[in-house]
Amino acid sequence: MKRIIAAVVLALIVAGLCFADVVMTNRIYNTLSANIKECRSAFLQKDYITAEKKAKELEQNWTEREDIFSLFINHELIDEMGVSVAKLVPLAKTQDDMFLIECRVVEMTLKHIKNDSRVNLHSIL
Repeated sequence: MKRIIAAVVLALIVAGLCFADVVMTNRIYNTLSANIKECRSAFLQKDYITAEKKAKELEQNWTEREDIFSLFINHELIDEMGVSVAKLVPLAKTQDDMFLIECRVVEMTLKHIKNDSRVNLHSIL
């Protein structure tokens, strides 16, 4: 009986951690996704100063949240995301069209991270 109780408690702890992961990942995804959309929008409107400010804001938000992601997410994705985010500020300063490509890379990496953290049969197996 003690083993059953211990197994149930352990299962509840694991379920709680999974739920916390999904909630935190969704919050971070929403914040960073909004940041990247603002960056892209400003760049498309040729407001390069605002695009640079928004890219700096995105980089700061990413830096603050990167540690949280590292608890639950594959580190290769985190590294890829960090590199792409770090490229945005210099690209905005030089008004390089590669800025838009890097924005898309960041968006796709964020979506991949969000999909990986969802609880489904594929992520469990």
